[in-house]
Amino acid sequence: MNGNAQKLIKYMDGASKRFVIPVYQRNYDWKMEHCKQLYDDLVKVIRQNRKSHFFGSIVSVQSESGTMEEFLIIDGQQRLTTVSLLLLAVHHLLQKGKAISQDRQLPEKILKKYLIDEYEPEEKRVKLKPIKNDQKAFDILFDKDEEHIPDSNLTINYQYFFERIQQGELTVDELFDAICRLEIINISLNHEDNPQLIFERLNSTGLDLSEGDKIRNYILMGLKTEQQNKFYEKYWNRIEEFTGYEVSPFIRDYLSVKQQTTPNVNGVYTAFKRYVEDKAGSDVELLLKDLLDYAKRYAILLKGNCADERLNLPAQQAVYYGYPPVLPGGFAAAGREYHYRGRPVRNISNNGELYFPPLDLRPSHKCAKQDILVASPGDHPNGWQ
Repeated sequence: MNGNAQKLIKYMDGASKRFVIPVYQRNYDWKMEHCKQLYDDLVKVIRQNRKSHFFGSIVSVQSESGTMEEFLIIDGQQRLTTVSLLLLAVHHLLQKGKAISQDRQLPEKILKKYLIDEYEPEEKRVKLKPIKNDQKAFDILFDKDEEHIPDSNLTINYQYFFERIQQGELTVDELFDAICRLEIINISLNHEDNPQLIFERLNSTGLDLSEGDKIRNYILMGLKTEQQNKFYEKYWNRIEEFTGYEVSPFIRDYLSVKQQTTPNVNGVYTAFKRYVEDKAGSDVELLLKDLLDYAKRYAILLKGNCADERLNLPAQQAVYYGYPPVLPGGFAAAGREYHYRGRPVRNISNNGELYFPPLDLRPSHKCAKQDILVASPGDHPNGWQ
């Protein structure tokens, strides 16, 4: 591992460079307040005549790809993406004549040195490659005729910079000068370094990653890039969709089913690692298949998409009233007797289907709140209508 202080603009300079956000990274999630803080700092850099402003670290793994220098960004995508959005806003304002620079070449310099490779086909010319949905929103910002994706953080932050620059606190020349004074620690990993271990160390210092973010990284980071992309598309992205992008509570319930004990909310990642190391084995694809299988059933809990439409409303009510999720083989013990309107209802949980009782269903003996019924289609009484 090598590290050195470097100006961010120097790090970004070069048409042959590509900055790739691996699929195991979280989405771009800087908010407007983060962009405001950055812009405020840039104003201070000029007004206080600072020589530099420390902007954190960027950790990457470099690989040669033909004539390209490809940097896989392990840490620092939020900073790199935000400055790219700021530079793009400057470029567009100059291009539209809404801002004026003393340097007539500045709009072309910004675009061709830091943002695109003009010699590549249009679909490959943008140097920064965010993950899936972010990439679509980012690429559209370069297209004059394409409608922006309004609810994307990239679009929102780009628009913030576009409007803030026009307030005139700094000229575009001063703003670009301030950007050029941003300094980073450029940490480059080699093949002997363990990216997962370094990532954990970096993110144990207060960076706001969810337990689900850490688990995604843990599963995918050690794979080759081709496998990462394949497994992300085939499994992980679908898991996120089925769980409403709330992966952390889903994994917590998954572990509850598998281990018959519920981990602490802030200890899901640690518990998952222990589960994988002790019981799940080293076959990543089998693990992802199992997670996806459970995520599909979890979606029924969230959305009430049962095959039997009569059960959808009770399912949604159960979630609304705070019942925790129940998965196949999970919380309620097989064979437990429940009564509904005087009729015994047997809990059956081994057929892979999930159903929920109406809220006034009560078990015939004392049990915990999480003992929600799981029944097969043929076993629910006529009263479930």
